[in-house]
Amino acid sequence: MFGSPLASLRHVIQKQTTESLSLPLSLANLIVPIEWVLYGILIDDKFVQVPNFLGAILGFIQVSLFYKYPRQSGLLPKATNLGAI
Repeated sequence: MFGSPLASLRHVIQKQTTESLSLPLSLANLIVPIEWVLYGILIDDKFVQVPNFLGAILGFIQVSLFYKYPRQSGLLPKATNLGAI
């Protein structure tokens, strides 16, 4: 479940844009497992800590893709040389 957004990892690296990833989902995939790891530490349960720690690592990878490959919006037109008209 945590790694499913990383299925488009190849596409993100090839196109060098994170348009195919959702930032809110990626942030949730980072924050929620961290909370569960903290809860696992509080109740001293390795079965809660370990899978959620791995999920937090995958969430960190997803969020770091947004830092490395910023989202390119197609809403703004490309800059043109209008002074040559």
